[in-house]
Amino acid sequence: MTEKEKAGIVRRLHRISGQIAGIEKMVGDGAPEEEILIQINAVKQASHRVGQLLLQSRVNECIHAVAEGKAADEAMEEYQKAMEFYSRM
Repeated sequence: MTEKEKAGIVRRLHRISGQIAGIEKMVGDGAPEEEILIQINAVKQASHRVGQLLLQSRVNECIHAVAEGKAADEAMEEYQKAMEFYSRM
């Protein structure tokens, strides 16, 4: 993962953390359930996007590894592992 990718993911995770804190406050303040569910869905989508970015980074690493001479089957195995983890989300 490049430093730029890492910084982007960390920014997104901080944003998600802020959203979760906001949801906690909404619950504590007695906000309507519909509004809370909307925010929960936003967190879910944001975390899904982080997963997509991580998977994209992994794919790029596998492609570069093959370009640098790593065995394609080994790189594919690493990609498949990443895909398995992602699909569990």
